[in-house]
Amino acid sequence: MATCKDLWGGACSASVRKTHVDRTLAKMSRLTAGLRFLRKRLSKKQFINATTSQFYGTPYYRCQVWLGYHTRMSAIRKLNSIHYKVLRIVENDWKKKKKRAELDLIGRAKPTKWMSYATGTLVTKIMRDKLPVCLFDKLSQTVYHERRKPDKLLFYDGSKTKQGFQGIQNRIKEIFDKFDCDNYSVISDDQLRIVFKKSLNF
Repeated sequence: MATCKDLWGGACSASVRKTHVDRTLAKMSRLTAGLRFLRKRLSKKQFINATTSQFYGTPYYRCQVWLGYHTRMSAIRKLNSIHYKVLRIVENDWKKKKKRAELDLIGRAKPTKWMSYATGTLVTKIMRDKLPVCLFDKLSQTVYHERRKPDKLLFYDGSKTKQGFQGIQNRIKEIFDKFDCDNYSVISDDQLRIVFKKSLNF
């Protein structure tokens, strides 16, 4: 279950995030060498399953905290670069002939896109279940319900109160502005996953 430290702004300082990103990048780089070896011995389907369990857990783990609009662009570019390097291994594209748009058809979400999905589903579940109470109370202070759509999650624009992108309010608002998730209070977990994946096209 999520905790206040897992999601709320301020729980992860800029220096801690930078250290975590650097370690994540280093670990991912080391793993790609092993994936090259593994690809020669597995079918494409088997290899994709292996990357799901052995590789993608690294950039996605608790990405709600350290990855997002507040992450430095240089780090995001490096994360995406390694992400596409793995997809090239999937396709045996050793000479880098395929464009990134072609590699996207594999259906593997980039780390930043997965962050939006993970954060969106987590916040919706917190508001739906009203648990954990500490996060529900804090999130409730940043939400208002539009009269025409009383069961749609909308977040206040924190820029008017001089909050930066690191503020949880703005981080979540940037994500939910892209979604159209009505009836959040009764939606099931399976339906929730489908709605957010369709919104993100993966």
